[in-house]
Amino acid sequence: MKNSGKCIKCNNKRLWIVDEVKQPDFERDNCTWKMTVTSHSFRGADGSFGARRISPGSFQVIVCAECGYTEWYAYNFDGLKDVPGARLVGDDNSDCGPYR
Repeated sequence: MKNSGKCIKCNNKRLWIVDEVKQPDFERDNCTWKMTVTSHSFRGADGSFGARRISPGSFQVIVCAECGYTEWYAYNFDGLKDVPGARLVGDDNSDCGPYR
């Protein structure tokens, strides 16, 4: 839908685009927080959490106004390389042309 401008299920061209998905903060009234791809807090030198926190990536969603089919896209996720447990797999085939 992102490239074609229409729903891949019903071919509708009316789409909702939400540039930054947010969630409510149930601890505080009238507050929201950006939904990130992941988040990780590192322990400080004194053993406390929160000394350094990384939350790489955000989400954009595109929703078909007719059938509700939704596609999620992540962006600004370069910081994943610093998250324990996140790993990049596969070969980089971006230079190999149309023949693999």
